[in-house]
Amino acid sequence: SASSPLCNASSSLELRNRPAPHRGTLRHGSLEHRPRLCRLFSLQLQPWSSHPRPAHTGLLLYPLDQLHKLGHGVHAQQRQKPPIESESLLAPALKIKAMLIPSIDLMGGRIVQLVQGEKLALSFDDFEYWLERFSKYPLVQLIDLDAAMRQGENAALITMICRRLPCQVGGGLRTAEDGRRLLDAGARRVIYGSSLFGADPEPAATPRRHKLIRLEFAEALKHSLGEDSLCFAVDTKAGKVAVRGWKEHVDLGPEEAVTWLEDFCAAFLYTHVDTEGTMQGFPLDVAAILRATTGRQLIVAGGIRGMDEVKALDAMGVDAVAGMAVYSGALPA
Repeated sequence: SASSPLCNASSSLELRNRPAPHRGTLRHGSLEHRPRLCRLFSLQLQPWSSHPRPAHTGLLLYPLDQLHKLGHGVHAQQRQKPPIESESLLAPALKIKAMLIPSIDLMGGRIVQLVQGEKLALSFDDFEYWLERFSKYPLVQLIDLDAAMRQGENAALITMICRRLPCQVGGGLRTAEDGRRLLDAGARRVIYGSSLFGADPEPAATPRRHKLIRLEFAEALKHSLGEDSLCFAVDTKAGKVAVRGWKEHVDLGPEEAVTWLEDFCAAFLYTHVDTEGTMQGFPLDVAAILRATTGRQLIVAGGIRGMDEVKALDAMGVDAVAGMAVYSGALPA
């Protein structure tokens, strides 16, 4: 209903795209790294890395069971910043306020919900009903599962929905031209995931800065589309980054991926595939670790089941994507 706290969330939340606490630059070898004041954990150098890991300063280590509480405290301090009087001066991505983000997943011309990206659980074709229900939200997530799984696309539906709702759109984006086409169709922001990760099948003429993260591609996207138009998806299955519709994985953890990619996007979308579509709850300790890793907007998905959970994530400065909980009625649309 119109009086739902979910519907009014945008009027009471501060900006989600937070700058990193420290933006000074340290040089380490041929790489640049921008250290964070609130670093709560250390990332280990992987044996395959061809470059030394950029050095961190002010490193603080805390037991895992303290991260949720500590993450809340860090971002409670950030909320004391003076309010911005005029949003008209802000870039489009900085204007996006959210707490709960409903998800529309498209497959075969229908709205679907999958369990862990594999088993079909729900399927709808009454688009008008759901578009009307979601029209009150400041941001909706729209994913083309067919494109993500490389078995077709739903371009006409995506264009129609982007004309009706403020959407961040993803699924199978491989080039800057793919993103530009969606932005021209009305998307507020585009989501890149699988195309950011993976080793080259053959040695490149110019050595990459990271063997498993395509930093050069991420940088090119930033120059072509603009940082404010980009959301990078870092999804994990059994603790490793999952790609190609979650059918394959890269030997890389989410914290390292986020750390290396932060300078090129406005937001991160993290999906915990192990709990996706199960309504068993999202692991809050994972959210706290990722929140401490980046100053960008952080959006999480995977198993979210109720408003208490959404509020707990919001207290950490993390936004929540929900699909199954919304369509099943556990969360009001």
